[in-house]
Amino acid sequence: MEQFVKATLDNTAKIGNEIEILKSEVKKMKADINTILDNQKIINENILKVLNHLKYNQ
Repeated sequence: MEQFVKATLDNTAKIGNEIEILKSEVKKMKADINTILDNQKIINENILKVLNHLKYNQ
């Protein structure tokens, strides 16, 4: 019984560590996604500027 409890506690600790690793990875992914969205916004703004420039120079 004692070994079972110890094994359960060890497994729980391992799972906890894995969860912390995953949380860290998700945090990095969120930052990457936000960077991509910011860049996409800049790209969209630049496309609109080019389109407006073309529109008024016809």
